[in-house]
Amino acid sequence: MRLIKYLLLAATLSAFLGCAEYRVSSKVGENTADIYSAGMQGIDDAIESKSMERIQEKYKASRIIVTSYNRRVLVIGDAPTANIKDDIEHIIRAVPNVQEITNEITVGMLSKSISHRIDARITGNIKYNLGRNKAIKAGVVKIATSRGVVYLLGLVTHAEANAASDIASTTPNVKKVIRAFSYID
Repeated sequence: MRLIKYLLLAATLSAFLGCAEYRVSSKVGENTADIYSAGMQGIDDAIESKSMERIQEKYKASRIIVTSYNRRVLVIGDAPTANIKDDIEHIIRAVPNVQEITNEITVGMLSKSISHRIDARITGNIKYNLGRNKAIKAGVVKIATSRGVVYLLGLVTHAEANAASDIASTTPNVKKVIRAFSYID
């Protein structure tokens, strides 16, 4: 019950912030340091915060979210023009430690807040179901959702990738699942 309350709170907060993005966090007593170290998490957090800071400084009207996992960056959201979409990628590329960028920004009208609430609900449902699945190690999958399209990132085995993809693809309101995993097997 407590988990559901936290998921609902997180979903509500992310609806106000824009696109939904979550990390499946580690369970108590489970060691994921061999897969995704605290040092790498710090690097990814810095990439995300510096990128967002620079983007918001220049493009306040765009709804963008930057997700980094193992220095691989996924950028999603909405930009009013293709030039802004391209410039946002250049801004991110200038951030230290970025190795690769996947630019999935939609060009055109900004999505409505109802779309962000649906994205947050989708992400929350996937996160909850991943946490219940024993085939997936906690902390190895990061989820980002924009306009019903779910992006899955992480350092995973092929079995974990398949399990996460199955969970995401059977979640209500999901239009498409895009796997952006790095495989460890």
